[in-house]
Amino acid sequence: MEIHWFDLPTIDDEAREKAAHKIEQLAERHSDLIDVRIANHGSGHGRHPERGVRITCQARGAELVATGSGETEREALDRALDRWVHEVRKLRDKRRTRRLARDA
Repeated sequence: MEIHWFDLPTIDDEAREKAAHKIEQLAERHSDLIDVRIANHGSGHGRHPERGVRITCQARGAELVATGSGETEREALDRALDRWVHEVRKLRDKRRTRRLARDA
């Protein structure tokens, strides 16, 4: 599995390492996650612009997408990462349920 970062200049090394660690922990002992892309998802306009981060992941047989927004890119990254973790767990639960139903 590879992690790619695109156009997130305000995300410091510490935040990148923390996010990568969380992603790698989720991938540990699994072979379903192939490629993770973390990118700027544009910034808001108007009086209260927000930052956005989009996480896209190629997983075996699926593509997972999660977005997050916040006042800073780091806040947006944290929110997107929380949503992405939820999507990975949901995909794995769905696969486990299908496998159990098939084996029964």
